[in-house]
Amino acid sequence: MKAKVEECIRAIRAHPRYKTLRNLTILFLYVVVGCAVYGELEGWNIATTLSFIVVTVTTVGYGYHTPGDDNSRLFTIFYIIFGLCFVFAMVMGFLQNQISLLSNALAKNLMQTSAEKIGADYQKNRRMVIYNLIAIALTVLFGGVVLMYMEDWSFIQGVYFALCTSSVGVYVWYVMCMCLICKDMYMVYNNITLS
Repeated sequence: MKAKVEECIRAIRAHPRYKTLRNLTILFLYVVVGCAVYGELEGWNIATTLSFIVVTVTTVGYGYHTPGDDNSRLFTIFYIIFGLCFVFAMVMGFLQNQISLLSNALAKNLMQTSAEKIGADYQKNRRMVIYNLIAIALTVLFGGVVLMYMEDWSFIQGVYFALCTSSVGVYVWYVMCMCLICKDMYMVYNNITLS
């Protein structure tokens, strides 16, 4: 029985539309959880909640609707982070596939580059992404601490404000795209521009 279940799971994962269906399911659950939590914590209707979710996760941040207390803000902080990571993972999967196709074509036709060199470049770019994400997190946390003391807010209010108003989402998209394209002096330049 266990072998049949494992075989069925492998067959499902091998289907070409598996990743698309999985991502759409995760997106649907993400929105449902957001609607349920904000409906309960803030008393918002579905239209207001959907508007808030889209505006917040895309980091547009119009400010029409904002969480009213620290519990809602704390949930929103993690909700934004998860949302950005999810969207980033979907886009990165697509970009990696496209870059892999391009790298394979270049390796076969132009340079005969070794697989080890391509793997080393990938690992170097991965480290740059991780370093930049750490820099972003530290910047948001530092901004939260500064706002906590300067505005006499709670730490959660400060981090929420720093996260929602710093265009972190735009910066994250920029970081991920540029890490895949440019390699030299990228991290230093971007950390200076963020500061």
